[in-house]
Amino acid sequence: MKLNKFLFYANLIFCFLFEDSNKKNFNEPSKSIKKVSNLRSLNKLKIYFYAPLNAIGKNSAGTEIVILEMLVELQKKIKLFSLPWDVCFSNTYPKNKVDYLICFKSNLPKSVIGNPKTILSICDEGEHFWKSLKEFQAVVVSSSLPFYNLIKKNCPNTFFIGEAESEKNISFGLENLKKLPSTKLYNLFWHGKPNSLSGLLRLKPYLIELAKKYPINLYILSGLDPERQYKWGSLTVIHRPWSVRNMRVTARKCALGFIPSRGTLRTSFLKPASRVRALYALGVPAIGDSRVPDVVEFASHFGGPLAKTSKEFIEKIEVFFNNQKILNEISLKGHETVSKQYHNKLSANQWINFFLEQERMIK
Repeated sequence: MKLNKFLFYANLIFCFLFEDSNKKNFNEPSKSIKKVSNLRSLNKLKIYFYAPLNAIGKNSAGTEIVILEMLVELQKKIKLFSLPWDVCFSNTYPKNKVDYLICFKSNLPKSVIGNPKTILSICDEGEHFWKSLKEFQAVVVSSSLPFYNLIKKNCPNTFFIGEAESEKNISFGLENLKKLPSTKLYNLFWHGKPNSLSGLLRLKPYLIELAKKYPINLYILSGLDPERQYKWGSLTVIHRPWSVRNMRVTARKCALGFIPSRGTLRTSFLKPASRVRALYALGVPAIGDSRVPDVVEFASHFGGPLAKTSKEFIEKIEVFFNNQKILNEISLKGHETVSKQYHNKLSANQWINFFLEQERMIK
């Protein structure tokens, strides 16, 4: 295990120092479906997505975002195109023969029924799977291009299908934007896993000073503990457990979000723009971290705000507090970008094209 981690981080450092993360010579299935009339003549397929439950017996946030929300759109497309495919999801390994077994952040079972094509779907924690990558016939990376480049070093048959946003969140955001951010109180929004809180906490003294100038509240969505309130100086912090419902409820209250990175290579260079993009999907403009290449890529489509240091984040927050026109414009442009370029309908198309390509390879 120590050797695998060493190899993972050695390759990570090499990618960071010597490879251009903006290169487009990567294996990304098309986001559009072509030759629809030919799809009905395909072979019947049983496609099985598997993801283990987390430590508290629930689907992880990654499972929800990368797999389950995408599957909603994938099943719609299969029905729309009359594809002879049966697609299902389970938290247990298949008990019958399937044609494709897609394991989300999980190694293969000790014994596999039949002879399915085995696929690893992965968004992070590559060091835990570095040794077992070659046990799969293909790997699908969903987080970022730098992470794709890293994984491909150890598994040449790697594909990129980026994370996207659900129809429900995008529709909610459109409704939420009927009340523009400038009309809301100076409420700030941060969300993420508890281990990401260190990125926020480095801004704490600056936020305390900011609260002396503006009547702000800070909403934190993280962890599973019941909602509580506490103070950072004069700044009121409302700390809620993460859930889809709480994300939407909080989005109605907040004028601006901000997502500073933790700053290490693994937690910045490889990370997706998912937390920033989720806020824009919900109708909340957000400041991303310029140390995260995928965040920079996402923001480049609409001129989204970026910051690096704690001071820069606070300065950007003040710019938006003092310029309501820019605040509203960036929220509308960001939401439109998500709707047109990061919708799960597009991810579903990519998975269809991925399976079509695998079938062509078999023939």
